[in-house]
Amino acid sequence: MKADPTPGELGAERQQASARARPLASVRGRVAVTIVDQGMSSLSNFAVTVAIARLDGAGTLGAFVLACAVWQVAAALHRALVTDPMTVYGDARDAGATADIQRGLAAELLLGLGGGLVLALVGGSLLLVDQRMYGIAMLVLAPWLPMLVAQDYWRWIGFMSRRPDRALANDIVFNGSQGVAFAAVLVLHVHSIGVIVAAWGVGGLAGALYGLRQHRVRPAFAAGWTLLRERWHLSKWLAGDTVVANAAHQVYIVFVGTLLGPVGLGQLQAARTLVVGPSMMLIQAGGSAGLPEASRAFDLAGWKGLRRVSGIVTGLGLLATGSCAAIVGVFGGRILTLVYGTSFAHLHLTAALIAIGLVVTSTELGPLMNLKATRNTRFILYMQLVNLVVTLGSVTALSLAFGITGAAGASVARSLAGAITCRWLERRARRAVPADAEPRPGAGGAPDDPRLEPSVAPVPR
Repeated sequence: MKADPTPGELGAERQQASARARPLASVRGRVAVTIVDQGMSSLSNFAVTVAIARLDGAGTLGAFVLACAVWQVAAALHRALVTDPMTVYGDARDAGATADIQRGLAAELLLGLGGGLVLALVGGSLLLVDQRMYGIAMLVLAPWLPMLVAQDYWRWIGFMSRRPDRALANDIVFNGSQGVAFAAVLVLHVHSIGVIVAAWGVGGLAGALYGLRQHRVRPAFAAGWTLLRERWHLSKWLAGDTVVANAAHQVYIVFVGTLLGPVGLGQLQAARTLVVGPSMMLIQAGGSAGLPEASRAFDLAGWKGLRRVSGIVTGLGLLATGSCAAIVGVFGGRILTLVYGTSFAHLHLTAALIAIGLVVTSTELGPLMNLKATRNTRFILYMQLVNLVVTLGSVTALSLAFGITGAAGASVARSLAGAITCRWLERRARRAVPADAEPRPGAGGAPDDPRLEPSVAPVPR
């Protein structure tokens, strides 16, 4: 019979148990802070939209929506070209990695300035073809784009270095500065798209400057282009994924608008906004916290560690989207009536189908994370091409057959195709990696498989 443990042994066991519990508690804490930060970021965007609608009406809001859409594409591209590759390679895994963080900032500033120049040219072209409101929106956003990109970069540095509290602090500075600027606009009664976008940009400028202080680096352009070139073998597929995903969404909107008219499109957008807002906030929070953890787990424990992390992220995503879907399924009619009015209550089934599509989409979280962490990013672009084809076919056939309900059903078809394709590609990627390519514990990064990716050797507001 085993002897009872001595008091000293009991103390040692308690210390070991505490040491095992601390990392788990730490992960939970980081996830909680990330969710709060994502909620604050989403709330800021919502507040800007409401402020514009109340200050200057639907015309200005329409122009600002276009500017917002351009910013969201720019944000997705800078993450694909800079922050996601940095996360995969572990560049900023240590909060004190000043040199790598400064290189990333240099790349971001180059992208921001280049994007600002493109926006200015597009805005000028729109003015020439008598699209004054849209042209002004592009022109006034152009000088602020580098600040907005830099502020978003600091958020991701916080996630990469496992310090989401720094990302949250930066967003607090952003929202506070933006709020003060909007208050000044309200007091001075200066209502124009230029002033409103400038108030938004002031928040980005404040966050960008605060990020320099947070991470003790200076703005520079040196090594920015070198970083972009070094990571191009990885980032080009992520950038292609961003472009195709945005194209698929725009095609979906155009097809629905053509087939169902503006009323049908408006009803679908109302139902979609109600469901997608809270669900995507939780999904994006999971991705922000999950990819740095997944990359680190793969470096330390190979596929076994990676799949453990991605499995947790997928489970949390399913829990979040499943909860939202359940609420929509039971109370969707009442919520639609409360938010939009009684004329939208009949969209209950439409909202429920969109929610089911998001539940299916959340099953992609883990496999997508695995493809990024193992640098098989070209497979992600392949998946988006499949999604584009399925979107074109399903939205046409189902909208013609079932109207707005069919258009919502098309999102379920797209999600099913994406989930199946993503799982298959992840398994293919895992089989393609030879056994000796598994990283060893303590390794700084996973070696590249030359059969999958050429090597140079490190995911709106």
